Amino acid sequence: KVGKKHFPYTEEGYAKAAAYADKTGKTVETGYSSGGASAPAPQGEIGRWYADTVANVTLSGGYTVIWANQDIKTFTGTPMDVATGIFTVPTTGYYRIDIQVILKDMVSTTATRYQYNLLRTRGGVATTVMMSRFDPTADMTHLTQSLNGFISLTAADTLHLALFQDGGGGSDTADLDGANAGYTYFCIERMVSVG
Repeated sequence: KVGKKHFPYTEEGYAKAAAYADKTGKTVETGYSSGGASAPAPQGEIGRWYADTVANVTLSGGYTVIWANQDIKTFTGTPMDVATGIFTVPTTGYYRIDIQVILKDMVSTTATRYQYNLLRTRGGVATTVMMSRFDPTADMTHLTQSLNGFISLTAADTLHLALFQDGGGGSDTADLDGANAGYTYFCIERMVSVG
């Protein structure tokens, strides 16, 4: 018999789940499984991918970051296209997004600012759902920008991250610093109810 209660994925959550299971005889959901509680895996999924290092990215026409390397994934199937950098939402729900982009050796002679846009495409229409901007005043050796937050997504929506040079008449360039999972990465988690 499966109960409707959900518990946080913490040691304290497990302790509460174990006490509830022992008292009621019901199976509960939590991120830990030992002792008196029978705890199946949580319903939510998580995936994390990171980019390769790419030299001399031209920003004037927009650049879609390619998340070529899978770090972790509990999603069923392959929601991230590692050739295009496009994530296809597998299940309708609320998602937590955590993205970090590191640019280095930036030649910024013309840009008014740089934009980092997370675009959601639904029904053929692309909409910016998260954005970060930076106004360079001179060439820079290193810039780290992050996007994070919660968003409601529908199954079959797609997400991709585009870097733009906003303004200026020429083409600014920068190196995308990938190298490993701690540098430029895309992390997405489908949330489940707790408490």
